[in-house]
Amino acid sequence: MTEPRFVFFHKQPTSARMRFMVFDNGSVLSGPSLPVLNVVEEVERDYDDEDVVAFPDNGLVLILDKIGVAKSDATMAFPDVASVDTADGFVPIHGVKFTEIDPPFDQVAEAGAKFIEMTQARQLSATDMEIIRRIYIHAMGG
Repeated sequence: MTEPRFVFFHKQPTSARMRFMVFDNGSVLSGPSLPVLNVVEEVERDYDDEDVVAFPDNGLVLILDKIGVAKSDATMAFPDVASVDTADGFVPIHGVKFTEIDPPFDQVAEAGAKFIEMTQARQLSATDMEIIRRIYIHAMGG
């Protein structure tokens, strides 16, 4: 298994509008870009259950520090939302939700990243689109 990746999103509490953070490499996944040849594996998980999941705290804290967001302003909403099979092994994907009322636009922009909405996701790779689709479904209660 390789280093976990994180997908950061913000769901507006009043309107349910969702935005996803895109890193400066053009991907919603933290870390180096995944190889083009990869397969997104199914991970069956009911997030209403009381499952215990290993929390990859160190990697998450480093990324939050890099983008200038306090650890208290983000939460691991969907651990192991997907697993991507690459030539180097399986890459676990975790969905991280920004918890403030508004997305941290300024901090994200200063870090060289940006927010996009689902309607702007066509610019992403097929892998990225599949992962944010899964996060969207879970976030909307599906």
